[in-house]
Amino acid sequence: RLSGVSTEVLVTVVDRGAQQLVEAELARTRELLESLIRHSVLGVIVADAGGVIRIFNESAERISGYKSSQVIGTLNLSEFYVPGVASDILRKARSGQYGGQGRLEPCVNAVRSSSGEEIPVMLSCSLLLDEQGREVASLALFEDMRERIRIEREMAATRDRAQEQKVREAVLSLAGTASHELSQPLTAILGSTQILLQKHGRDPELSRL
Repeated sequence: RLSGVSTEVLVTVVDRGAQQLVEAELARTRELLESLIRHSVLGVIVADAGGVIRIFNESAERISGYKSSQVIGTLNLSEFYVPGVASDILRKARSGQYGGQGRLEPCVNAVRSSSGEEIPVMLSCSLLLDEQGREVASLALFEDMRERIRIEREMAATRDRAQEQKVREAVLSLAGTASHELSQPLTAILGSTQILLQKHGRDPELSRL
């Protein structure tokens, strides 16, 4: 120690207990969100600002036939959706006219399966922004519409068959009524003719009637 010079020690105390509680809570929240995304019945896709897919959940795999390992970090939204759909979704979300600024309300679109099949889906989208308001990612939720469309077609076909049956029954009923109505005067005419024949002994003139 030098003469006339005092020594000072700065001691910083950090409450690690409180910090660890915050970190644990953040970890639990992250795990919960990841679980919700992973097990959602809806397909969930998150893509970065360049359109490259970064999150692809189990339902998205089931609907499309892709494995997450095939698309994450490699497949672009423009390749996942049918041509023109990706840019149309972003345009509508940015316009604010289809559910609010940065949002697209559920609407029918189509994605491509791993085999190239076009799959009709009900899709909604939200744009994710940073603190400066710049787009950093997009979130899309979608539902497979194939089964619903199949059921609706079957119901429409059933209604058509039922309607055809009603028309057929109505025609047969009308035909039966008409036949009955026509048979009355015909029976009367035949009866009158029979009487005339019996009465006049089959006169040649009557036989030409």
